[in-house]
Amino acid sequence: MSQAFSLYGELTVLQHLVLHAQLFHVPPEQINARVEAMLQRFGLQQERYELPERLPLGLRQRLSLAVAMVHSPELLLLDEPTPGVDPVARDQFWRLLVELSRRDKVTIFISTHFMNEAERCDRMSMMHAGKVLDSDVPAKLVEKRGAATLEEAFIGYLVEASGEPAPDLNTKKIAASADKTSTSVQKPSEPEQSPAQGAMVSNSASALPRFSLQRMWSYLWRESLELQRDPVRATLALVGSLVLMVVIGFGISFDVEDLTFAVLDRDQSTLSQSYTQSLSGSRYFREQPPLTSYEDLDQRMRAGKIVVAIEIPPGFGRDILRGTPTAVGAWFDGAMPTIEHLPQCGAQAKTRSPCGLYQVLCRQRIDDALHGGAR
Repeated sequence: MSQAFSLYGELTVLQHLVLHAQLFHVPPEQINARVEAMLQRFGLQQERYELPERLPLGLRQRLSLAVAMVHSPELLLLDEPTPGVDPVARDQFWRLLVELSRRDKVTIFISTHFMNEAERCDRMSMMHAGKVLDSDVPAKLVEKRGAATLEEAFIGYLVEASGEPAPDLNTKKIAASADKTSTSVQKPSEPEQSPAQGAMVSNSASALPRFSLQRMWSYLWRESLELQRDPVRATLALVGSLVLMVVIGFGISFDVEDLTFAVLDRDQSTLSQSYTQSLSGSRYFREQPPLTSYEDLDQRMRAGKIVVAIEIPPGFGRDILRGTPTAVGAWFDGAMPTIEHLPQCGAQAKTRSPCGLYQVLCRQRIDDALHGGAR
């Protein structure tokens, strides 16, 4: 049972008990009897159909305890179950714990910072900074310190562990503060720190290791054990990374392919047709029926039927054969910015008309016109 309420907010009290009885493998024929016994024992009969958010904190803690006890465990772990609970509800809660311990023989481990609660335990351990200061019967701990109360004895252990001088304690004020959730002490004026104390603090701070191979090894060992116990997690951690690498490497590409294009051939020569075939044979382009005019070009590009238009000027073949540099017009759909980086033989794009089309003039020198034709 954790300190904060950790059950489901959308389930009623009865649904919580039934669910956890099934999770803890209570025999089906015993579930109804166990649930009714928990409702009666923890005083939740009237709230069986209520949601946890409508219950006061004391009843929610009782519900958490009932859920933890629904399968009749032999060991019960409670992590500060009463902070924020009113004194009456806290006393009722402890009466239930005493009954579980004495009547049902349940071993209960409980962490608390209330010394009046610790006094009800059969045995207690005082801890500070993760270390056990002493462990014994509460009365024996008070006797060892020669203190008047258990809280005064606890403060004495803390002072001894920290190495600071013992403060002048007011016994009556300490006993009165046992029922408070936390105590704040105001210091009207702090004495100046001596050089010896400053050196002690700096040395203790520098003594803390920044990196520990032993700690790193313990983390690696723990993670390896968790991977061995959970095959699904191991698969996602090892194989999943490889799958993602393959998918990202081969499934995502910014390359453009299968661009639909059409040619406005005003030359109708063998070389102009060869130039068109060289484009249609590329994996970047997919040829459409030839264009007949500028109006046909603009209409088909507006309709999305083509994204690239090539205009071969008159005399294209004659200029190729003469070795004269030849200009070929190319229009690109401005609605597709990804085709801006299409290999264009070093061409520069510039706007042609207000309709949002881009015109590219590709200029290339044909050195082997007679042998290879247009490229």
